[in-house]
Amino acid sequence: MSDTPPSRTAPTAAEYLAAISAASAPGPAAASAARLGASLRELNRVVVGSSAPDGVLDEIASEVDRLTARLRPHARESRYEQALAVSGTGSFINHPMIGPANPCSPPIAMRVDGNRLVGDVTFATPQEGPPGCGYGGYLAAGFDAILLMTAGINEVGGPTKAMAVRYRRPTPLHVPLRYVAEVERVEERVVHVQGRLVDEHDTVYVEGSAEVAHRASIVNPAGPPAR
Repeated sequence: MSDTPPSRTAPTAAEYLAAISAASAPGPAAASAARLGASLRELNRVVVGSSAPDGVLDEIASEVDRLTARLRPHARESRYEQALAVSGTGSFINHPMIGPANPCSPPIAMRVDGNRLVGDVTFATPQEGPPGCGYGGYLAAGFDAILLMTAGINEVGGPTKAMAVRYRRPTPLHVPLRYVAEVERVEERVVHVQGRLVDEHDTVYVEGSAEVAHRASIVNPAGPPAR
């Protein structure tokens, strides 16, 4: 048996579109997972910065520990088994930035606009960096998702080769924002994608750009197809 990790080419545009659609509008099979993800995100929101007395925090911690013990026998080392089982297609349902079933995601709601990809998001207290502003790492992670997916929906997907983020101004919390990304140009093996994070008035808070290694194989030591 070869020691070379399994690999595959990037998903097709149709696969990207199907996976984005499944994450944006989870089907019946994903309803329970998405509901739990939403409940845990809300728990996370009220925990961060809470002014509750220690007694209440200890009581809640004990209850969370009890619930965690119930779920622990079903835990897996990778998110892919659950994603492929409940999404019906693709593996974005529990993606770390766009997945409604992932309590760590904001989440970013992706939608296709012609050749562009738009991601609606509202960052909240759990993503706070400077007072009242989004943490730069979360903002950059959003670009890591949407820039790569934008290449994917345009049939020029592949692994990210390089990414750059420029912070134009502090990004506010609790305000509807959107990522907007599009392919800038396509070279023989590298696709250049650019994007921005804006508000409803098109005020630009952050800009992002990425080089995607078109036609390169995606190596995944864990085995399941990369998404």
